[in-house]
Amino acid sequence: MSSPRLRPVKVAIAGQTLALRTDAPAAYVEQLATFVTSRLAEVHDRHYADASRRVVSTQALALLCAMQLADELHQALASERALRAEVRARTERILGHLETLDPTAPDGDGDGDGNGGDRDARAPTPGRRRARR
Repeated sequence: MSSPRLRPVKVAIAGQTLALRTDAPAAYVEQLATFVTSRLAEVHDRHYADASRRVVSTQALALLCAMQLADELHQALASERALRAEVRARTERILGHLETLDPTAPDGDGDGDGNGGDRDARAPTPGRRRARR
């Protein structure tokens, strides 16, 4: 199995040209560079707007921007996990309702006894007597 072919792409981020090697399309990498540049400008305006005469280090600005992007990523991942859990719970609830509507629905344990593997089919159920031998 061969690895993807890396191509050189040059992008400008916050006025600095960077040469990258990537397997992503150049247009996509340029979109990312534009996004990062705009986010750096937002961070600069938010944290340093009143310090217009003060020289802000590019490194400090980049670190603040990275922290902000990391926070957004972690919040998005947490939201995704919560959404997946909600979908899973709703799906299980719906399947439970569907099983009560169709008594011939498979119970999932493969023995066809309709008890879903919760009880031994030979064990007496409440309200039912065991046959005498």
